[in-house]
Amino acid sequence: MVQKIRTLVSKGFAFIYVYLLHKKKRIKHVNNKKILIIFGGHIGNAILNMDLLLETKRLFSKEDGWEICVLCNKRLRKVCETIADMSEYSFLDVPYPYEGGGTRFFETYNTIKKMRNLEFEKIIVNVAHIMPLAAYIVATVNSNCSIGVFDDIDHDSIKAKRDIEHNIGNLRWYFERAYTDKIYVPFNLHEMKRQQLIIRRIGGESYKTRIYPIKKLCDYSPIDEPYVTISLDSASAQRIWEPEKFATIVNLIHDKYDYSVCFTGGETANPLYSEAIKHIENSERTYNLIGKTSFDQWIELLRKSSFHISVDSGSIHVAASVGTQSFCLIGAWNGTRPLPYVIDAPSPETVEPLCIGQAGINELPCYGCVPLKGLMGADNDECRMRVNNGESALCLSKIQPEELFEVIESWVETKHKDQAVI
Repeated sequence: MVQKIRTLVSKGFAFIYVYLLHKKKRIKHVNNKKILIIFGGHIGNAILNMDLLLETKRLFSKEDGWEICVLCNKRLRKVCETIADMSEYSFLDVPYPYEGGGTRFFETYNTIKKMRNLEFEKIIVNVAHIMPLAAYIVATVNSNCSIGVFDDIDHDSIKAKRDIEHNIGNLRWYFERAYTDKIYVPFNLHEMKRQQLIIRRIGGESYKTRIYPIKKLCDYSPIDEPYVTISLDSASAQRIWEPEKFATIVNLIHDKYDYSVCFTGGETANPLYSEAIKHIENSERTYNLIGKTSFDQWIELLRKSSFHISVDSGSIHVAASVGTQSFCLIGAWNGTRPLPYVIDAPSPETVEPLCIGQAGINELPCYGCVPLKGLMGADNDECRMRVNNGESALCLSKIQPEELFEVIESWVETKHKDQAVI
């Protein structure tokens, strides 16, 4: 409780600090041919929004005198530089914390201190609807145009209030009004379509959504026999499926197929693996590669996998980008914002994930709980209790291993039929 109060006070001071700077800011026309892209999120966001970065290079070319600056955290920068050519972009040496919104006072102060004296012709925010620190930057940094996509929960209400309040009424979204170009969309519109709207707003009218293909990064062969991969972890505990259920899936795979199973993910997944392995019958056909691969090796591990299983996480988007079929366990918290993909230009190099969710998920009273209410499990008391106890969301927990395996069986059968015809 004490820590929570300290955090609230810290965020309160940050808000006041930005508010005062915003009121003192002298607005002037900028003519320096500089673009700022604020690039937030995790690995999945980097892959989903990579085309946003690459398309801006075409629209604002270096040959025409433009400089595209990118603000993101160090981890995201490393991902970007690993999967694409970033040589024409200038990454700013500015701290940009993503977790928790980055709105505690010292986080805000350290970022704004380095940003407030910079100027840009355009500021583009890739995931504005979940990045309050980006709004703080927009409010304090001079630009001619600032673009972000926001959830339009109640369009009539937003119009009546002249775009003053954010859809969930959180004070940290006060500075949404500072954007000069706000694009309002349905709360569950997919990230790719949000990205497309931004690109079209800055001149890319012909842009088509696609899965970004990741090229081969290194030579890596963990085992000689055919294998499938499973990622147990996610960015939050509320999006983690129970280890016992993953173990059941492994047993079903081992009983019917000749695949070995490689567990992968970050170090935080090791406790989950320790729990899962207790319930796996043929443990000799199971390999623990959690935390044992470099980023490049992890990409190639997923590329060579016969198929991949995970909850909604970065590994699902990586699998899609390297052409490996993935099976994604997904809940109701964000609607269809992360999955399934909405693609205009399919590619033989990539493959769309198959999503498995609780039956009737769209009809749940808590559907879209995070963007609609700002809380996971809102409107569902049982789910809120689970989430408060650090357990997975109820909609995810209710998915049974047999439901997932049925989808896997159907896909394997179809694949074998197609190979027989060829």
